[in-house]
Amino acid sequence: MHFTNDIPILQNTLTAIYADDTALLARHSNPRIARYRIQEHIFSLSEWLNKWKIKVNSTKSTAIYFTKAPVPRRPEELILENTILPWLDEVKYLGITLDQRLTYESHINNVATKIKKSSSALFPLLGKYSKLLPKYKLLLYKSIIRSKITYGSQIWGVAAPSLLYKLQSKQNMLVKQICNLPWYVRADKIQEEIKLAPIGNYIRSLAQKFYQNVPKVNNQLLQKMDDLARLNPCTGKRPRRTADLADAVVVKRRRRNPTPNTAASSSPFFSSPSNHQLNLTIGTPVGTRSLLSAPSNSSLSSLAQNTVSVCAPSYPPPIT
Repeated sequence: MHFTNDIPILQNTLTAIYADDTALLARHSNPRIARYRIQEHIFSLSEWLNKWKIKVNSTKSTAIYFTKAPVPRRPEELILENTILPWLDEVKYLGITLDQRLTYESHINNVATKIKKSSSALFPLLGKYSKLLPKYKLLLYKSIIRSKITYGSQIWGVAAPSLLYKLQSKQNMLVKQICNLPWYVRADKIQEEIKLAPIGNYIRSLAQKFYQNVPKVNNQLLQKMDDLARLNPCTGKRPRRTADLADAVVVKRRRRNPTPNTAASSSPFFSSPSNHQLNLTIGTPVGTRSLLSAPSNSSLSSLAQNTVSVCAPSYPPPIT
């Protein structure tokens, strides 16, 4: 990468280079100013490319405008080598799909599709008719499928709990398939027996290791982004908050007419909250999702002020 040592780097933009991919980022409250900074960097980059006789494939170059506005007012299109770059709703960079609101919904949906294809391809080895021992099936799941799930999770792990539950439901289905158990057996009990961490817990452990090692890495870009994260308090869905995910997140959908279940209410799992646990429900409309048994020392403890109620789902009676 010595040939990129003299690549133009401007003060108001951020240049990220990985292999043959180059990304330019600019941030400002006024989209026109942010667009002007990017365009100025593109002009200087075009001169550098002509100097070293490097040809850029403009058809593969994309532009995206990140904003939380419900109706975004996009600035004028960027121009690269006499080619107009239209603003896209989502782009794929280094295997992660980024949407303009950074909800990571498209990326998680793509990951769920990959899980379905991989599980179908591995069904002869993971299915109930396979002669492999469960520990070897579990090893296949961890090495092939779970690695696809958690790729880049240090970034998109701050997605909404309802989106993360899509991946957790896939793991629940595969765990029952690996252990050859019926549908009514609780997935959290199975994972506890085989010592398999939930997706949220595993993502949190990966993020903690990653951000603990960031100060030790000799990478100027990574150090600069780490300094920016420290200067700006984590008030929103910043990637660093992935290391503070709640423990043992279980998401269930509300019923339209929930009926009281005395058997479930008297079980230890649905006991009243103690000093070490909080029962949280985010949102009140029908169809929202609830978080059960989240520890109070996590970052979600700040949501206790908006706590409404807990939906205790009912389960089939045990077979006698």
